[in-house]
Amino acid sequence: MLNKSNQRELAYIVEVTNTEELKGYNKVHYITVLGWKCVAPTTIHTGDKVVYFEVDSVLPSDDCRFSFLSKNKFRIKPIRICGVISQGLVMSLEDFPEIKKAKAGDFLTDKLRVKLYDADETRKKYIPKDKVDAFTKAMDRHKRFFKNPIIKFLMRNSLFRRLMKKIFIHKKDKIAWPKWLPKTGAERIQNLPCLFNDENKDVYIISEKVDGMSSSFILDEKNTYMVGSHNVIVYSSKVKNSEKIADGNNYIKTNVWLEMSDKYQIKEKLYELKNKYKLKSVVIQGEVFGSHIQKRDYSLKHDSHKLAVFHIYFDEKILPIKRMIEICEELELLHVNIFDWNYQLPDTVEDVISLVDSKKSAIDGGDIEGFVLYTQDGQQHFKCVSPSYLIKYHN
Repeated sequence: MLNKSNQRELAYIVEVTNTEELKGYNKVHYITVLGWKCVAPTTIHTGDKVVYFEVDSVLPSDDCRFSFLSKNKFRIKPIRICGVISQGLVMSLEDFPEIKKAKAGDFLTDKLRVKLYDADETRKKYIPKDKVDAFTKAMDRHKRFFKNPIIKFLMRNSLFRRLMKKIFIHKKDKIAWPKWLPKTGAERIQNLPCLFNDENKDVYIISEKVDGMSSSFILDEKNTYMVGSHNVIVYSSKVKNSEKIADGNNYIKTNVWLEMSDKYQIKEKLYELKNKYKLKSVVIQGEVFGSHIQKRDYSLKHDSHKLAVFHIYFDEKILPIKRMIEICEELELLHVNIFDWNYQLPDTVEDVISLVDSKKSAIDGGDIEGFVLYTQDGQQHFKCVSPSYLIKYHN
């Protein structure tokens, strides 16, 4: 679930809206929270408030409440169990006495020290992982301090961690993301059950969700050229040696964001757009995919990568999908495929997932990760990822 800052929350309080029996099992059943379905103990009932941990959460290994996850290295994954797919982990509020006056919608990611699973070993070669994180850099500079047992204990507290960040992070450790530009990311359709009601008569545009790494290419009103990953600026033309932000460690074989910038001459194309349309700022956002970026390489081998554009901003405003495609064709850039221009939402999330699973990727005819659904004006969007795809490629 995304918070107000468009950052993903991994743990939060939700209410159980439905329970279903699982034939042959009397100690567990199939429950629904928001649009997610999970296998959970029968001691959890409809109407109960529970703590829900999203897929790709990594829970703290030093918290004995999560010891049952040790075989999975404390990571939450979609799994097939009891004949169904379970997406996420649900635990009773009684397991968390430190959570007082809990109400549905409260975020617990920081409080419970939940982290986002990063990537498997093959992907680590290409992404900046923790070492690009400013606070990790700060901790690397002060290893003795942060290895102190007392400090390690205090670091469990979110307020203490916040204080440490203010004290130790240097400005040079990070380049600020432009405040006017939303970071890439879309809410999951399972977190939006309100969409599935009789009053919603909107029709949506369905595009392919490509399984790769989000990228942003930015030319601001001062002609500063910046390149960003999902939520980190990895290059700025105004910051000396900033290209080392994403390739100055052992994890990365190449800075794929700058590779795409050079391959498609994006800086030049942004200037072209800015001059042609008399713009103050212009941004191209897309998904880098291919060899080693994810397990799904889209039949691209030998360190080959491509970029599929999904958003273009003119003067801080996102363009409608049709206009985005026109600009991509004008610039000879690949864009994400459109499956349907007038899609009416069905009755349930499961119906959308079934449609996803019936489609094939427009890139190579292989498995498709999911859909991104846009309103007709392109201003709002959300995603639906296939659980079967996640089990196959992200476990």
